[in-house]
Amino acid sequence: MFNPLPSVVINEPRGQLLLRKRRPLQGRTFGVFNNVAKRYSWDLIVDVGANYGEMIFYSSIPKDADIVVVEPNKPIFECLRRNLKEFINVIYPNVAVGPITCVAFLDTTKGHSGRVGLSSEPTQNQIQVSNFAEIVNAYKSEKVLVKLDIEGGEFEIVCLTTKQSNSKIYWLVETHNFTNEEFSLLLSDYLVFDIDSPFKRVKVVSSESLHGYVEDTKKRGRNCLLIPKESPWSLTEVKKFRSLFWFCIEFVAGFLYKIGLRGI
Repeated sequence: MFNPLPSVVINEPRGQLLLRKRRPLQGRTFGVFNNVAKRYSWDLIVDVGANYGEMIFYSSIPKDADIVVVEPNKPIFECLRRNLKEFINVIYPNVAVGPITCVAFLDTTKGHSGRVGLSSEPTQNQIQVSNFAEIVNAYKSEKVLVKLDIEGGEFEIVCLTTKQSNSKIYWLVETHNFTNEEFSLLLSDYLVFDIDSPFKRVKVVSSESLHGYVEDTKKRGRNCLLIPKESPWSLTEVKKFRSLFWFCIEFVAGFLYKIGLRGI
């Protein structure tokens, strides 16, 4: 369907899957990210947990856009740089992000680069953790789009960055194990849209529907779009970001997987 990524780690499961499929693995999320990124003029686009960089590589983002891609996993990071070499204004911090600057360790024991997260257990994979608000503030950008997928810890980063940055930040976040209280705090600053609903539906997460949504995030990571409350975007506008094309791709791929054609 698309050109394959130029560089992946040999024998790394996620990289091999990307080579076979020749498309982003999270089609629904990519469809939203790509539509939001190209539909508006952004001062800065940030991909946190960029992995091999497929979200940027396959997107319609202009090659001269100001982009920051953050990836802590060193072997994946080297591939990421090669994959995005055509983008001329990209900064590549080889760090993890968190609410504070410190040193931590990567948990790479799952054997799948898309599930790597931070660990408190000392390992050989020591990594610098940078305060995400400081990364954003360094660019003095007014309007920022952030894709955040770091396998946990997203709530702290969103809340503290909102407090510590003067930028107007729009977030595309994969949520993991958020509590009702945490999501309630997000609702005070953002309009929250559930973009993982099936059949191209986009749901507004309200205080009334909060509990059910939070329970779903405990079963698996769930993607949502956080829009500053002062933003003029409406539900009708957000619905345009969901791509019927990517829904059809995911539906067919899921069906083929269930009937046993896993190599497709």
